[in-house]
Amino acid sequence: MKFVRRALLAGVLVGAAGCQNFLDVNENPNAPQTVSANLYLAPILHWVATSEQFDGRFIGRYTQNWTLPSGATLPSTWDRMGYDPTSDNGGQLWRDVYWNIGQNLVDMNNKAEAEQRWDLLGIGQVVKAWGWLKVTDVHGELIIKEAFDQTKFTFNYDSQEYAYQEVLKLLDAAIVNLSKTDGAVNQGYLARYDRVYGGDRVKWLRFAYGLKAMTLNHFSNKSSYKPQDVIAAGRLVVHEQCR
Repeated sequence: MKFVRRALLAGVLVGAAGCQNFLDVNENPNAPQTVSANLYLAPILHWVATSEQFDGRFIGRYTQNWTLPSGATLPSTWDRMGYDPTSDNGGQLWRDVYWNIGQNLVDMNNKAEAEQRWDLLGIGQVVKAWGWLKVTDVHGELIIKEAFDQTKFTFNYDSQEYAYQEVLKLLDAAIVNLSKTDGAVNQGYLARYDRVYGGDRVKWLRFAYGLKAMTLNHFSNKSSYKPQDVIAAGRLVVHEQCR
């Protein structure tokens, strides 16, 4: 019995060492191991544009903007203010913010900051703010503080109030970065994969102000609502457009 135990232990140790050695040399010969910061941008922007359309197919029925055509099986779960428990219908925003965009956006922002590419970092912060805003609008409570903590397997949810605070914080940081012209700010570098504004930093700055105005207007039924702040953000959109 002792011999069997020792043999099993030796096998485990050899197997573990073998896996470690294999992983150490497991480099993909057909693709780069690291990429430039701007290479992340195009697929990230694709999901920003796609997410709401995918989820809108179902949420539009939930909110009674439309329904299924005549002759179809009615009412659907969404028409009855429900959801499809065995499907990921209506979950595209969640999937994109935490997975398709997810760690890619974290990596892009870290690289952009390290290389002083303030324009790219500003866009990344706008995209992150957009993600938190859209997910909390649809799903309510969400995971922010622990979202990309790779040491965790379970996560604590944050309140919608915290989400709005984080959105405004990110947008203010984005506005600062998008206003910079020093460091490695470069429209040509940005335009290569910016399929929305072609690397135009001022247009992204206007977008950041517009998203800030939308976020502030979410508090219209709260005692803390300040319509003058919404108007001020809107005016800055116009100001940046006229520059």
